[in-house]
Amino acid sequence: MRKAFAICVVAGAMATTCTDGRPKTAARETPGARETPGAREIPVERDTPRNCGSVKEVGSLSALTALAPSDWLTRTPERSTITSDVTSTVPLIVRLEDLVPKGTELRISGIHLRGVVPGLSLGRGSETVSIRPGATFRIRFAIHRVVPMGGLTPAVTFEAPCQAACGERERRCVADDICYQAGTEYCSRCSQEPPERCACVAPDGSDQADGTSCTFFGSSADLGFSGECRAGRCGPRPR
Repeated sequence: MRKAFAICVVAGAMATTCTDGRPKTAARETPGARETPGAREIPVERDTPRNCGSVKEVGSLSALTALAPSDWLTRTPERSTITSDVTSTVPLIVRLEDLVPKGTELRISGIHLRGVVPGLSLGRGSETVSIRPGATFRIRFAIHRVVPMGGLTPAVTFEAPCQAACGERERRCVADDICYQAGTEYCSRCSQEPPERCACVAPDGSDQADGTSCTFFGSSADLGFSGECRAGRCGPRPR
C-alpha cells in the first residue's frame, strides 16, 4: 500500500500496469478483443448506423442547463447519465457551475471535453466549453472520485454525438453509446468491473500474465495499491 502523488479525477478504476518495474498507463485493447468472463460482449462499431433518436435543439444557456437531470448529484459514483444528441442554434460558453446547483461543493473545478467534437472547444484551464452554432454533441453527468485527496466531485463531460464513429483503439459501449479506449477505460466505465480487475486487463482484453506489476486506486480514492497480477486481478505480492 502506498500514497499516490498525482492529483486527478478518477472515473471508474484508475489503473496502471508495468512489466519492467516502471508504472505506465495500462495498454489498450485491440478492437474486437474478448471481454472477461461475466462481462457483456460489446461489438466494435465504427460507421454502423444507429437509432439515435431525435436531436434536442437549444437556443440559450438556460435551455442547455435545463438538460441536467434533477437527481444526478445523488446517484451512485461512476454511474453516469448522458443526454441524447443536442444542437445549439446560438454560440454558447458553458461552465461547470452552470450545470450544478448553487452551493454544490466542487473538489476539482473544471469541465471536460472528450476527444474531438466538431464545433466545441475547451477554454483555458478547462474552465469552459465553447459551442458554435450548429454543433451537435451530448452531455454526460457523473460523480467522480478524487485522488489522492479522497472525496467525490461532480463531473460534466461533453461527448461526441451518438452517430459519431469510434476511434482506432476504441470500443463502443451499448449502455451509453460512448466510445471508450479499449482496455482499462472500457473495463471500468463500460463493463464497470472492479479496479483490481481493470488493473490487469491485457491489450487484447485477456488477463495480464501472472506476476505483471499493477497499481490501482481503491474505493476511497486516496490510496494507491501496488502489487502484481494473479488470475487477472491485482493483488499483494507474495512474500
